[in-house]
Amino acid sequence: VHIHPDDAEALGVKQGERLKLTSIRDTSIYAAAHITKTVRPGHLVMAEGGWVCLDEDGVDVGGSVNTLFSLRPSRIARGTTMGNGLRLKVEKA
Repeated sequence: VHIHPDDAEALGVKQGERLKLTSIRDTSIYAAAHITKTVRPGHLVMAEGGWVCLDEDGVDVGGSVNTLFSLRPSRIARGTTMGNGLRLKVEKA
C-alpha cells in the first residue's frame, strides 16, 4: 500500500513493514508499506493485492483490497467497486 512519508512516520512504519488496514465494515487486510511522496498525506493508494486468504482472526493475509469494500457498485465507475474510496483505520501490524 502506498503511504505518504509523514503518515508512515506518525505510525512508526518503515519501508516494507506490514500495516493492518481495517474498514468501517470491520474487515481487515495486511499490506506492506510502500513509502512515497506521490500519495497525498492522509491518503493511501492500493491498486491491487493478492487472493483472499483469511487467517484464524479473519484478517486477509493475502492483501485483497476488495475485502475492504462493500459489494455495492460505485456510482462513478459504472458497476465496479474500484472507484470507491473508504475510510480506514491504519495501524502498524
